[in-house]
Amino acid sequence: MWAIATHKEGDEGRDGAGNAAASVVAGLALAHDLKLEVFRDSDAREVVDVKHKEKVFTSIPAFRKLIEDVNRPAKAPTVPRDPLIAYRAYLRTTHDRLVTFFPQASDVHLCDVHVELDFEPCQDETTEGLHEQKVYLGGPGFIGAWKLAIPSGGKARCTLKELLAPPVQASGLPETGGTALQAPAPRWVILGEPGAGKTTSARHLCWQLAAEEAGSLPVFVSLSQATAEKERRHPFQVVEDAVRQGDGDLGGSGISDRLHELSSHPGSLLLLLDGLDEVAPEQRARALELIAHWSQRLPHVSIAVTSRPIGFQDITGFRRASLRPLSEDSQRRLLSLWLDKTKGREAWERIQTRPSLRSIAQNPLMLTLIASLSEERGDLPPTRTRLYSWAIDLLLKKGFGQTPKGVRDPHSARKLLAALCLRLQDSTGEQWSEGELEERLFELEQQQPELRARWHGTWISRAEFLDDVAQNSGLLGALDGPNTPWKFPHRQLREFLAAEALAELGDSELLVVTRGIQEEDIPRWAETLGMHCSLAKDPHEAILTISAMHPEAALRALPEVDGLDPARSLDYLIQAEQWNFDDLVRLARAWRSFGRSRQEVTELLLARVADLRDDPERKNRADRLSRLGMFHLVMAREGMEPERQVFLDACELDWVKAPELVFERVPEGKFTMGSPEEEQGPFDWEGPEHAIRVSAFELARHPVTEKQFAGFAALGGSEREISAEKANMPATDVSWWQAYLFCLWIDARLPSESQWEYACRAGQETRYWSGNEESDLADVGWYAANSGGELHSVGEKRANDFGLYDMHGNVCEWCQDNWSEGYEESQGVHPQAFEDGSSGRVIRGGSFNFPAGGARSAYRFRYPAEDRGGYLGFRPARVSTS
Repeated sequence: MWAIATHKEGDEGRDGAGNAAASVVAGLALAHDLKLEVFRDSDAREVVDVKHKEKVFTSIPAFRKLIEDVNRPAKAPTVPRDPLIAYRAYLRTTHDRLVTFFPQASDVHLCDVHVELDFEPCQDETTEGLHEQKVYLGGPGFIGAWKLAIPSGGKARCTLKELLAPPVQASGLPETGGTALQAPAPRWVILGEPGAGKTTSARHLCWQLAAEEAGSLPVFVSLSQATAEKERRHPFQVVEDAVRQGDGDLGGSGISDRLHELSSHPGSLLLLLDGLDEVAPEQRARALELIAHWSQRLPHVSIAVTSRPIGFQDITGFRRASLRPLSEDSQRRLLSLWLDKTKGREAWERIQTRPSLRSIAQNPLMLTLIASLSEERGDLPPTRTRLYSWAIDLLLKKGFGQTPKGVRDPHSARKLLAALCLRLQDSTGEQWSEGELEERLFELEQQQPELRARWHGTWISRAEFLDDVAQNSGLLGALDGPNTPWKFPHRQLREFLAAEALAELGDSELLVVTRGIQEEDIPRWAETLGMHCSLAKDPHEAILTISAMHPEAALRALPEVDGLDPARSLDYLIQAEQWNFDDLVRLARAWRSFGRSRQEVTELLLARVADLRDDPERKNRADRLSRLGMFHLVMAREGMEPERQVFLDACELDWVKAPELVFERVPEGKFTMGSPEEEQGPFDWEGPEHAIRVSAFELARHPVTEKQFAGFAALGGSEREISAEKANMPATDVSWWQAYLFCLWIDARLPSESQWEYACRAGQETRYWSGNEESDLADVGWYAANSGGELHSVGEKRANDFGLYDMHGNVCEWCQDNWSEGYEESQGVHPQAFEDGSSGRVIRGGSFNFPAGGARSAYRFRYPAEDRGGYLGFRPARVSTS
């Protein structure tokens, strides 16, 4: 090894500086068992090679990289080659191996242990069908039909490759005069819990496609790194720079230009944007801006964004898909690939004896962790939190890689890491420089002097401690290569360590921490607080302690508490006035993840329906009806829906007393949904126009009236004062949840908004079913200009051609759908309701106090499902009986 010591220009003490630098180099080399040869030359003041290239290193990993560079054999002269050949080779090499984490992983090829994962679009119905897009062909518009290339049958399940495949043109389309139609390239957000396989699936797809000369080329970009850069670089330039750095200018030059050429050909490129959830909150707006910019500039490139579900917000123009949990067959296959057939079978049998681990085993990363622990200890822990504890203990003591040896002092290292992880909870991102981590350790020492003793006797410096952890445990390090940010490969282990530190500091520190959590910080703290409660002697008392300081944080932490009795956790939820539908969903899903069957979850929820119904302290009885609706929808959404009569009996809603509503049959047909661009007064979220075919259904002749709703409210414990004058007016002050439960009571449902608009138009394409002018609206509906500022009885204006009254004005009508910022997201799922998205629910039709523009057939807006107002009503729909 040649060690060249440099000096600052003008430094008169150059010999002394050179000797000092040489001593440092020699010491580092000897400390790491490197062969050191000393060269002396009495005539030369410094050793100079023909090509003198100065390299500066500031840490041990950088020093190791320097040595690797020195020892690497000289490359043969680079021969120019096709840039895309170089790029495909780069993809295969970059995504060839697993991220080194578990002891066996460092020498494992990704393709050898990869199990294909399924993705599921976030809708309640099939995703195959007509995906329609308006395309202008030099003048008049043309509606072209396109089929999504993913399988149907219940909930669509597909691979990532299938999900990102360009839509194929449906058969039987009219000729276009030789002009090819172009369907929009797919835009997906891939949601999955930590370790679910989001990044691994994307990396494996890169590896797979790189070998297919005729297939699509993937471009993989880390969003956290892209947003950390000061200059906004195009993804194509990012990958070119990476190839040129590793393969020389001749090997990588021209890749960006070739990728730009391919981007104009549909289906030729895939852009995989990884880790939106790892972007620091202060950089989140920039990340979304980059995604929107690239989506707009690359219309023919399929794009996927990966993210953790917690804290995720919708991205306009992107549909959502979730990673499906590993099936039992896939679990067994992964275990046999990871271990071998015999050991894999033994590990599987152990998992079956731990109900709380069976759900965790559906997560690929956690399953490989379970496999490692099973092989190492011959047993498995009873709970998730104990699993994390065992894993950390294994990695610190045994290490990882081909020749694992563990860190020097595992006990002290764990204490230091735990304190550091709790400190990092204040960070808004998931990656740090080595210098930032050293600074955090220094700050901790000032606050907790006893921590200094933890490393001072074992490690020379904080940097050496961090290097030991990075090199010998894999819990933390520069995982993406030299000179990249440090991060934890599995966030939940960092969160567990933070919870462990919090538990050791006691309730006083817990109160300080909880008091300082801002609303936007709650998603970041939920897992840590939940695991903190899991470590407590009495998890229920721990959650109450948090609730006393921060009720919202306690509600978010509740589903993460491992070991809390489900009945007690549900009691706590019901007693917390702030709980909502999302809180109940998270809790029900947590029970499933902790090993409860669907039947057990259904029984738990049904048992509490009576408590909700009879709670004497709940003054707002109308709110109680909303909460009952939430309980039913959670069971329905999670595949645990009870029989209708069983649920109504539990609610004491006598279905025999349900009113007889008059329904009109709406025939099957096709219509153009949305506002045309030339229509006066449309909003961006009313487009684009798209053709929809609607199956026959039945819709109530008019909105539900006060008289019809009164019996339902009374059964729910709420009396509504109804005068003779008011009896035939639309029922108002009705939340979406109350409307949902009323429809269940009468064996109906709310209409999807495509059903509603189709029924409203009744075959017409004008602004109102009666015409385009405001005078046409005045003939058929009550709105601000003719209502006198008050509701009117139903049926006082003319019915449309389907026999439906009051479709324009009088009262806004709830639809089944969640809100979406335009039809790009919900397109392809109509005429069924779009039931994933924000918590806002769609309203249609306008009301007595809306202007004429708010009563148009295409008008749509949203309100929170809990809202009740004097202008919010509904009308039920049901399957056609003809």
